[in-house]
Amino acid sequence: MAFAVYDAKQTLDAYLRHFQLSHAKFRDKGGPNRERAANFHLDDIEVFFFSINSAQKGRYLATSGREGLHHIAFEVDDIWAAVEDLKARGAKLKPCDDCGQVEPHGYSDGWCVFLDEATVPGLRVELMQTYTREEREAREREQANEGRASQQGSGACRKGAKP
Repeated sequence: MAFAVYDAKQTLDAYLRHFQLSHAKFRDKGGPNRERAANFHLDDIEVFFFSINSAQKGRYLATSGREGLHHIAFEVDDIWAAVEDLKARGAKLKPCDDCGQVEPHGYSDGWCVFLDEATVPGLRVELMQTYTREEREAREREQANEGRASQQGSGACRKGAKP
C-alpha cells in the first residue's frame, strides 16, 4: 500500500512512536524530484509512504489536497505473464502517469505497470516485479553512463521491454 504524504520522515516517525514498529526504513532519494520515502512491513504487507515535489505523487497531493492512500501494488514473479493473464480476463492497462508507457517498464525498484481504473474501480492498482540483482546493477550502470541519476532522480521511469 502506497500513501502520499507531505512529509515521509515525519509520518514514519509518528508510526514508530505510536506503534513501536521495527525494521522501518527511510530514504531521501534527492534529485530534482526530491522524493523521500519510508516503509515498514506488517506481516506480508509493505506499507510505503512517499513525499515528492513533482511527478504523479506531487500532482496527487496538489489536486486531492489531502494525504492518503495513493495506490496498492501487487508484487509478481513474472510481470509479463501476469499482464498477459490479466488481459486474457479482460483487464486493460493505463498509461503510467510519470512517463506515459502502457506496458511493463522499469522504475526505481523494478518493472511496473498500472491497471486501468475501469478494470478495478475505486483504487489505483500497480503490478510490480522487483529487479534481479543483475537488472538492478545494469540500471545503475545505465544511469551513471547517461547521467540520469543527477538529472531525473532515482525514481525516473525508463524505456525498455522485457529483458
